[in-house]
Amino acid sequence: MGISMNAERLFATPDKLFRKFKLPVDIKLWDGMPLVKSEAPRVQVTVRSPRALDCLIRPSMGKFARHYVEQELDLDGNAREIIRIGEVLSSPTASSGQKRFRLRGWFAHSRAADSESIRKHYDVSDDFFGLWLDARRVYSCAYFRHPDDTLEIAQQQKLDHICRKLRLVPGDRFLDIGCGWGALVRWAAQHYGVDATGITLSHNQYRYAQARIEEEGLERRCRVQLLDYRDLPETEPFDKIASACSSMWARKTYPAISAKSSAC
Repeated sequence: MGISMNAERLFATPDKLFRKFKLPVDIKLWDGMPLVKSEAPRVQVTVRSPRALDCLIRPSMGKFARHYVEQELDLDGNAREIIRIGEVLSSPTASSGQKRFRLRGWFAHSRAADSESIRKHYDVSDDFFGLWLDARRVYSCAYFRHPDDTLEIAQQQKLDHICRKLRLVPGDRFLDIGCGWGALVRWAAQHYGVDATGITLSHNQYRYAQARIEEEGLERRCRVQLLDYRDLPETEPFDKIASACSSMWARKTYPAISAKSSAC
């Protein structure tokens, strides 16, 4: 039906753009049909469903995230390489021209913009967030197994669900990017015996998480840093990484991440 038409549009526009900037990306369909081929690919995008084609033709962060979480789009490669490619595609040069093929929404981030956004959103008041979040201040979806589960129980179940999907084992070096108030790193250190590090741009979250880590006696195997993920030392070794509302397990140490992702 509309797949062949979409495929032609995909060939005509993304392939030209990726070749122009010599981006090391391969994009293929669910049946192995290539949409974009590079000479030395370091990032692999696999479209698992026809419904995900639109996010390549008319991309936006919302479309990309939705198809990714719903497992209609796979992304494999080095995390830093993925970010670098995103920065190229979101540059004014890439978005200029007659067709104005805008991929800017995928990775429209900068240190200054991210820091300002975090301060405005999270550094308002810890008391405010305490009014409606659970005791651990988990700021994402909960996992209700039963209709009568409390929010506290549901969030514990979600934290444990993430840890099991990450296949955490004692001794793992675990990183949580955008760790919020530190609930996941504390849970992982306490219940799975990992060495856990969280990073955040929020001063309030950083202070709160550090205080809770000290209260729970987890200082030796759990910590939170006030740090932008782009400033994380490349030599810093991690075995498993979680980010926002997705979880990643890695076969290699950071930053050379050969990662698969799944929704939390």
